[in-house]
Amino acid sequence: MDNTKHSSKNKCISCTVILDYYRDGTEEEGYRCHNCYWEEEGPYMRKKDVLDLILPDYRPKKKKHNK
Repeated sequence: MDNTKHSSKNKCISCTVILDYYRDGTEEEGYRCHNCYWEEEGPYMRKKDVLDLILPDYRPKKKKHNK
């Protein structure tokens, strides 16, 4: 019996962090993690419907290029 649902490590399509079912609500391919979802979708929703971001942020740090 092939149990690919638990053995695969699908990543967020926005930040590439490995999806976690309890944090993100899914581990399926093609989805975003909790923080990426709410950062992208939150501005288009009513404030009371938007969940808080998880802190400290679990996503990889973005490299800043200083000139």
